[in-house]
Amino acid sequence: MYLIGPAAASFSLCLLAMLALRPLAIAVNLIDRPGGRKLHDGDVPVVGGLGMLLGIILGLGLLPLPDWTTGTLLAACAILVTVGLIDDRFGLSPWVRLPAQIAAAVILVLGSQAVITTLGEPFGMPMQLEGMTSYVITVVCIIAAINAFNMLDGMDGLAGALAIVALVALAILAGQSGNTVILSISVVIIGAIAAFLISNLPVKANRRVRCFMGDSGSTLLGLALAWLCINASQDPAPVARPITMLWIVAIPLYDLCWTVIRRSIQGIPPFRSDQG
Repeated sequence: MYLIGPAAASFSLCLLAMLALRPLAIAVNLIDRPGGRKLHDGDVPVVGGLGMLLGIILGLGLLPLPDWTTGTLLAACAILVTVGLIDDRFGLSPWVRLPAQIAAAVILVLGSQAVITTLGEPFGMPMQLEGMTSYVITVVCIIAAINAFNMLDGMDGLAGALAIVALVALAILAGQSGNTVILSISVVIIGAIAAFLISNLPVKANRRVRCFMGDSGSTLLGLALAWLCINASQDPAPVARPITMLWIVAIPLYDLCWTVIRRSIQGIPPFRSDQG
């Protein structure tokens, strides 16, 4: 019950922020226009990512969470949202966005000490990671999750809905094991995504308030989910096995792998967007 207030605050501020940011987005030309591979109707402001970040900041601020947890997570998210907004406005090269993703991942890993130290027993024997290897693999996994949700964001409501599915699963596992940190953060993020989906669903009723999350929103979700999955599967108090985390985000990861393979076979750069 104590999470209802922070989740409602996250939902409300995200919704209000998207309504307030729409005129600003139009003024600075932060607009997604149809054409080419983009088949949507009309010009749509791209403010969902910033709206979700503001909602999450307020929701987490109302919870009694350790400062190092929320501060580090929000700092890393802010980096990706900022770069994502610039990308949504001007269109950055993937090789320009990659250093920002690496920086956000490194800040998240070093600041919160969320490091992959075990892969469980996928082949019948424990697989442990130590030293620099564990840090490098953790950063790579976070970057993979960021790009998985970025590539997945090609249909209205798809990335947001799948993120909610994964977050609900994490919240249930955390609640069963008594991990209030993962439970609280998951529920607050769910509140922000739910508000965004109201403005993103392709129905006539919300046409005047419609917006997209853009790269700023999709990378935000990928980073947050990667961090939660790492914390939920690693010592000292894991809520589930590492392999379970892969099932929780199975569709985004599968889509990432298949998209890279498909584009490579077709001779297309893996990070060049298409209609597939």
